[in-house]
Formats: sequence, structure tokens, C-alpha cells
Amino acid sequence: EHLRLDTCSHKAESECLATREWVDEKVSWEPCCFIRDVGCARKGDEAITTGLKSTAGIKCAPKRKASWNEAQMPACKAICPNRFISSGVPLSGLINEVVEQCNGCEAGGPGKYKASHGQGALQVMREPNPKAEPTGLILQNGDEFIVATVVHDYESDKPWIWGELKDGSGWITLTSLATGMDSATKIDGEAGGCTCQASCDRSDMFHPRAGEVEGARACKLDYENNVAYFDSEPLCGKVCAKPDDDHGTRQVSEECGRCIADDSTCKCEVTCSDGNKARQLQSSTRYTCSAHGFEGLPICEPQCTKPPDQG
Repeated sequence: EHLRLDTCSHKAESECLATREWVDEKVSWEPCCFIRDVGCARKGDEAITTGLKSTAGIKCAPKRKASWNEAQMPACKAICPNRFISSGVPLSGLINEVVEQCNGCEAGGPGKYKASHGQGALQVMREPNPKAEPTGLILQNGDEFIVATVVHDYESDKPWIWGELKDGSGWITLTSLATGMDSATKIDGEAGGCTCQASCDRSDMFHPRAGEVEGARACKLDYENNVAYFDSEPLCGKVCAKPDDDHGTRQVSEECGRCIADDSTCKCEVTCSDGNKARQLQSSTRYTCSAHGFEGLPICEPQCTKPPDQG
């Protein structure tokens, strides 16, 4: 029952309208009513109407209360849109077979996490409840762990998202729903979660640009805006074909075989080999490549050695 069973007398209005009082075996119970300037009394009690000129000031607790059946509600999940495919085609340079694994990934679901609590540590609890007994285990900032089950607690005064550790050692708070602050950051989809990977297509000579990281992409949830999202894809560039040695007249460094188009960090060096000389004076021996490959390479020509002195 939604009304607490107690006596109706001597109660404030809010408490009165949340209470019912036992009558007898035949009637069972009746709700309490609050009378302005009088107080709280059981419905049907003569005290409710005696001496009152109007019943307009009487409020009674409702015998029935409508509520949703939570068991019939759909279990909704935040799914990350696959940002790595556009109109069914992978973004430039990404591997098709890999990014297809990014479909249907649940934000904040089971997977691998890293502790990132602002106070430096996370307590492991015996149950998913802030008032539960601690296990004594502590996760320090940076510790990685695998979550097997995720539970959303909306009913407590400080709602949380809880994660059950895969090793069975207890529960930790992943996110505060009240503040939108994460206590742990999802780093990839291991342990039965999302297995999304975003990597450059080596088979078509694509490599990550400087500073870009390939591999696992975590499906995360922006709680403030209620948006599920993936980490951004790595920017891939096509590797330029290594310049040839032009019949042995040029020396080409090994780095020239690893340069990505329009990447200024390329350290390709091309010089004329011994006994050869550039047709035109070169301002630098370092070259970068564009979408058209390496340009402006030196044209090296054999040089005749000085004839010996026949004295």
C-alpha cells in the first residue's frame, strides 16, 4: 500500500495525507483527512464534519494511487552512431572490416575502464548502494579494471551509475547522474562490450598521421546533453612511394618509404651518390611528398674524375 498504517491524530498535513488508520475487520482501514484549522482525523470520524459549516477545507489521502509498472517499460540503451562510416562507406583511409564492428555499441556499458576519480581513489562496495559496506579495496587513479554489469540507480538522493567488477570483488561508482561527473573513464570495449576499432588501411598504403592513435574506440555518454558518442577516428594519410635511386645516381634514406602525403614531419633525405652531382643547386636535401608524390627531386649526373697527371 502507498499509505503508511498508523493513527491519524496529531499529524502535520503532509504526514496526515500519507497515512491510513485501522478501523475494524469489516471495514479494514480508512485514509486520514486533514481539516483546516482542526487537524488530522480518520475519514468517517465524526470529528471531520462536526461543527463544520463547509467541507471545502477537508483534504483526504487517496485510497488508490496510479503508478507505472516499471517491469513493462522497455529497457532503453544509449547506442553510439557509427561515425566511422558515411553512406555505407568507411571514412578515408579506414579499414572497412574493422569499423563495421562499431555498430550497435552501448555507451557506458560493460567493458574496460580506468579510474579517474577527482579525489584520487575509488572505494569498492559490497552492493550498488552508497550506504553499502565497503569491501576495503581501493582503486587508485589510473588503475584499469573490467566491468561485467552496469546498474543505473535513479532512486537514491544522489543517483549513480554502478559497475560490478568482473572479478566479483564488488561494485564501484562509474558516474554521478546528479553532476554528470565520471568516476571512471571507459577506454575500450573488452569483456563482452563493444569491440570497435578504428585503424588505417595498411593494405591500401594508409598510415596514421603524426600524433594520431589507432585502435580501440570507446562508446561514451555525454550525460549533460544525453548524447552517445565515439572517440574521434584517427586521421589517415596515404604513404608516398619511395623515390628510386635513378640508376644508382641518388642516395635515398629509409625514412622516404614511410612519408605520408602532406605531412611536414617527413624526414626523407635525397642526395647525389658519390661521383654524381645535381644538375641544379638544391636548397635542401630534405623532401616532403604531396598527393602527387615527391616533387623537385635532384637530377644527378655522373661527373668525370680529373685525368691523372702524366707529368
